[in-house]
This record gives sequence, C-alpha cells and structure tokens, in this order.
Amino acid sequence: MRVTHIINYLAGIILILLWAGLNSAFAGSGKVDLKFSGNRHIGVSDLKKLWQFQSDSVTAEILADYSHAILRLYQQKGYYFARIDSFKESVSGNRRTLRFFITEDSPVRIGKIQISGSRAIRLRDILNEMNTRPGRIFRPGQLKEDLSNLVRLYADRGYPLCEIRLETLQIKPVKNAVEIRLKIREGPPGKIATIEIPGNDVAKKRTILRELRLYTGKPFRKKDLDQIPQRLRKLPYLQLAGEPVITWDSTGAGHLKIPVRKGNMAQFDGTLGYNPPTVFKKGYFTGLIDVNFQNLFGTGRAFSAFWQRKNVRSQEIKLYYKEPWVLNRPVDLDVSFQQRLQDTTFVRRVWEIGSQINWLESFRFHFKIGRESILPDSIGEVLFQIRKSQAWRASGGFSYDSRDDRLNPRHGVFYGTGVDFLRRKTFGRGGGTQDIRRTSIDFEGYWNWFGRQVWAIGLHGKEVRFPGGDVPVEEQFYLGGSRTLRGYREDQFRGSRIAWSNLEYRYIMGRRSRLFVFLDTGWISNREKTPHAWRNLFKFGYGFGIRTQTALGIVGLDYGLGEGDTFARGKIHLRIINQF
Repeated sequence: MRVTHIINYLAGIILILLWAGLNSAFAGSGKVDLKFSGNRHIGVSDLKKLWQFQSDSVTAEILADYSHAILRLYQQKGYYFARIDSFKESVSGNRRTLRFFITEDSPVRIGKIQISGSRAIRLRDILNEMNTRPGRIFRPGQLKEDLSNLVRLYADRGYPLCEIRLETLQIKPVKNAVEIRLKIREGPPGKIATIEIPGNDVAKKRTILRELRLYTGKPFRKKDLDQIPQRLRKLPYLQLAGEPVITWDSTGAGHLKIPVRKGNMAQFDGTLGYNPPTVFKKGYFTGLIDVNFQNLFGTGRAFSAFWQRKNVRSQEIKLYYKEPWVLNRPVDLDVSFQQRLQDTTFVRRVWEIGSQINWLESFRFHFKIGRESILPDSIGEVLFQIRKSQAWRASGGFSYDSRDDRLNPRHGVFYGTGVDFLRRKTFGRGGGTQDIRRTSIDFEGYWNWFGRQVWAIGLHGKEVRFPGGDVPVEEQFYLGGSRTLRGYREDQFRGSRIAWSNLEYRYIMGRRSRLFVFLDTGWISNREKTPHAWRNLFKFGYGFGIRTQTALGIVGLDYGLGEGDTFARGKIHLRIINQF
C-alpha cells in the first residue's frame, strides 16, 4: 500500500478509538441511525447490513469492528485503498446518528498472471477457464472460485490429484495493480483400478458396469463419476443407496465404491375404464394390462406383454423382447409382435425386428424392419372396402430423454420422432402395390414452477401419406381415451392426420404421488370418402386426477369430461402400477 493510505487508514481507526475513549460510550437507549458519504460503488443498504450489533451503546470495540467490516467489504470488491477519513456523531432526542466519511480511491486491477507447471492443459485453456484476468478489478473471492474451477477442470481431464498453489499475490501501489503467480502440481493421471458395488444381489456386475460406461483400467474422468446417479436411474432394478465414493493412492490408482439397493425387477400396469350409457349404447368397461420384466437372469434382458380392450369390439395385444448390449456394444436388439382387432372389421398383424443404438447419453436411435398384414372381416370388406394386404415395412427414428423420473417427473423433456415406410400389396379386386409413409412426433415437457407445483405439457402428432390422397380406414389413426384425449371413448375418432395436446397442472405430494387438473385437445383430419367421415374436427376434454402410492402400488384415477358432457357422463379411468 502507499504510505499515505496506510497513515490515513490508521488515523481513521485512531480517531474512532480516541472519540470512544473521551466519550466512554455512545450511551443511552435509542436507535442508531447510520449514514455515509463518499460511497459510490457500494450501496447504503449493503453497508448497513454489516451492522450486526445488538447493543444500544456504541463502544470503541463496536466502532472498530464495524470500520474493519466496511474496509473488508471494499477489499472484496477490489478497493484495497479505500479508507474511512472521519465520522460525525449527532443526537436528536433519543435518536443518535453516525455518519461515516469514506474515500474509495481507485480499485486495484489485475496486472500479470504467471502460471507454471501446466503440461496436460494448455495455458490458454486455463486462462479461458478463469474470470480473474488482466485488466479486470481484482476480487479475492473470484480468484478463490477460479482456483476451485481449475482443480475441477484437471479432474475432468483425468488428474484427480492435481494441486494448485497461490505462490505470490503482490500489490504494486505505483501501478495500482496486483500480480498473481500460480504453481500447478498435476500429479499422476488417474485410472480406475477397482470397482465395488455393495448391495447388489440382483444383476451381474458386468451388466451394471456396461450401463454405467465404467470398467477397471479406464482413465478417470470426473464427469463419469457425476453421471453415475443419472445412469443408474435408467436401471429400474437398482437404486443408488448413497453417494459414489472414490479414493486415490499416491500412484493415481482409484478405488470406486457405488452403494446400491434392490429396485424393481418387474412392473404391472393395469387400467380399468368405464364409459357411461348413451341413448344408443349401453355402458361398458374397457381395460388394459401391461406386464414388463426388466432384468431377466440378471443380465438386463427385457420382456413385456400388453393387452388392451378398447371397446366391446376392439382389442390389441403386443409381445416384446430385448437383448441388450449385443457383442458388448451399446446396441440393443429387439423382436416384437402386435395384433389389433378393430371394430370386428379387420385384424392387423405386425412382426418386427429392430435395433436401438445408445451411444449418446440421453439420445436413442432406433431402426426396424418388419412384415405387416391386414385381414378384413366380411363386414369390413362390404362397408369399408377393406382389402386383404401384406406389406414390408422399414422404420427409423430417434428420441431424447432428460426427465428426472419416468413415473412422476418434475423437470426435463422427452422428444421422439419416427418414420415408417411401407410397400403394401393388396389382393383381390382393385389390388395393386402402394407405397405408404407414416410419420409421428412426440414431445413432453416438465417444469418445476414453484415448490411442489409442476406444469406438464404433451404435444403429439401422426400422419399417413397414401397414394391418391384418400386414406382407407385400415390405414388411419385412432384418437380418444385415457392415453390421448381424456373425456372421450377409446378410439372414438379416426383420421389420416391426428394431433393432440395434454396440459396438466400438478401438485406433487410425494415421490410417486400427485394431484392434477388437465385440459386435453385433439384435432382430426380425414380425407376418405366413406359416409359419416369428417374433414376436420377439433375436440377438447378436461377433468382432474390423482396418483398415490399404496400397498397395492401406484393407484391412479382420472375423471374426464368431453364437450357437452354433464358430470354424470364423465369418463372414469382407474389405473394401478405395481412394481416388484
């Protein structure tokens, strides 16, 4: 510091002590009012926050402590030569006022920064990581944060034992600048020598490690450690039981422990719906059963079976099997079968074999080839001109998923899109070959708005392109029901283009529980020439629901109303999800 500044600083403190000694204490009860002059870069409110004294008497010790606090705050802001020149005391009744006269002077700026010992990371990259740079105002707190960031940078680059020492911090009074010298000791590069997974008794160790992208001998990257919780959440049969811990020896060998506990090996999802009677129809029940086995033989293999009764004349079944990590690569193979009976007019059967590529953390790419057939009933042939057909199909697409939880997310997004190409051969009168294209897009977003309150939105669309523009009944999409447009019957509407949205305001009651209200909208476009067909139709539904954790599992209840429905004509959907 400059000698004059040191003298002025000490003189200010001595004045305070002399004043306090002559007056013994700023005695008496009453509020102390603080005022300041000369403070341009630090606000009055920030200075007043430093007054933390409860006593009504202002002693010499209190004044000295408060003055030191003011000067420390200025130093944190880079004003190392700031000083308190004097103060003035005044009394009005029982109200006492202290006015401090402050000279801020110029801030200390950063001059040279010298860094030695960096071999693994370029000096330019190190400086770019720092907010402490030549020409900027020097702030000690910022320098401390920069050093912590540099240690993390080295850990991310594979040097977990790196140490960074501040060798020199010298203020040059003539230049009003500070010179900084840092010494880096990188240490040996880290490697994961051993991995333990205490608590695991449900899956093979190599099955878990390949999902975590870890193996012994792998060069250490801190981001691998940070991503363990996120990657484990994608394995429903395991849950993290504590923070992963890694210890290091002097050679750079790391010993990693990942404590886990048993999760859910399988999931049962059942839905029961009731559609009330109308003038022309009796009331009837709908239902859905979806069973998923997610860790067959402890290897991560998956099998699922799905059945749904959409109305008294329509039902659907699906079977699915997945073989993960084929040839020890992040590629899954799957085989599926699907059969759909639609209003007793036709049966659609689909066989597919496909692969899913999981190279990127949250992205999935999928490709499938398959065989599809349409078998019409006599009613379908006569009324809707449905013809027997067979088709080869190829499909591809990708998805992105950053949701924090699959069953009850609070934040994150899901996006998926896919395209199917079919070459269909139709038999019988008017038969021939047609090229068909189906496109789908799905988006879900979740935002934790405030506390336990979450906004959820879903946007979905499907389109089929058919030669000639007029799309036959068997190629159209269906809309309505518990998973699309609530407040309406399952598959109540159909069209060659459909789109729907689901908006929910949720109140999160627990890890698996929530209350919500919803507004669903749907758009249907139909270009076929059969009777009773719409060209464009817009519908909306609304209602409320609950999901709650019980001994049976997660129980859900949705109550939806469509346009013009009275409360008694609402659609009820009861759902049970049991994980075991």
